[in-house]
Amino acid sequence: APSALWDGVAHDDFSTGAALFDQEWSFGTRQVAALGFAQHAAASDDPARRAEALARMEARLDGDRVTAAIARRVAAEPTGLPETYPGERYPVDTAAGAARIGRRAPRSAAPRSPTPSSSRC
Repeated sequence: APSALWDGVAHDDFSTGAALFDQEWSFGTRQVAALGFAQHAAASDDPARRAEALARMEARLDGDRVTAAIARRVAAEPTGLPETYPGERYPVDTAAGAARIGRRAPRSAAPRSPTPSSSRC
């Protein structure tokens, strides 16, 4: 099968002038590609095409390594909302991470209930 447009995208493929933003573009590109492949899987009636789209989605999400890192950061925060930039927290970024954690979680896992801290909210 031909490779997808964004196969192999890396931080050095971007040149914004700031390493942080280059990494953000690389990460965001893979996330958006994963969402596109998820939509293809959901829309397909063909089991083979659905399986291919899901495999491509998983490849863009970088599997268990990234999901484990996100889970550690979420668990370490009393609010469940880790920093996504130095000193900044963005719920939309955490929502994407939570979806990844949920997709990887065993079906019998108990949900985590963060205890908000008034000093962090």
